[in-house]
Amino acid sequence: MTGTSVCSNAFFQLGLEAIQQALSDHLGKQIRLQGFYFPTMQALLAWSMNPRLAKGCMIVIAGSNPVLSVLSGLVDPKRILLSDAGESRQALMEKLYIKARCAHLKVPVKKEAIYLTRREVIYMRAFIQGKPHQSHSKRDSGIRLAVMKKIGATGPVSLLIRFRLLRGLKSDYLLKPARLAHGQAVEQRGGIPQNITPTAQRDRRCLGQPETQQDILLCGQKRY
Repeated sequence: MTGTSVCSNAFFQLGLEAIQQALSDHLGKQIRLQGFYFPTMQALLAWSMNPRLAKGCMIVIAGSNPVLSVLSGLVDPKRILLSDAGESRQALMEKLYIKARCAHLKVPVKKEAIYLTRREVIYMRAFIQGKPHQSHSKRDSGIRLAVMKKIGATGPVSLLIRFRLLRGLKSDYLLKPARLAHGQAVEQRGGIPQNITPTAQRDRRCLGQPETQQDILLCGQKRY
């Protein structure tokens, strides 16, 4: 069965269910879809606080052009299909059909990483909590602009969303996973890997602690 986000609507849900049934019948196997529909940037912003993706599903994210532009270049198109809100059901089904037919052809590829310095991680940790150290200082402005360039953000909102998703999604779903500048993976949610130095552990904690609901920046501690 399909799974949809709280930002979905009845028409999108019905369309996905019809596509899922048609693909399952045509391919002779059960196809599972999980769809998200974000009509506004506010809806995407809310979801990015705790992005949940179901295992074993083909993921579809539909939304307005501004929403898709924030996600483009961040999520891996091999794992997450981005669909314009005005795309026809037939066009979407054809794309999903190709993905389903080619699923067994996946070849492991080493992904290029986004490297963040410890200072950038510390700043962004404060930024997503809504309390940067000195948001108007030249130093912090420089750090913010550097992070925006690295992760492909175009403004404060896209910076917040893209950084949350870099932190909240498993690297499988990301086009470029985030790593610390000294070469170690930046912690996503799910604990600190072993065999790393105390300094690296401290750096990872800068990114790994959950925010509070009061800040409207809640991120759970599980990985999805």
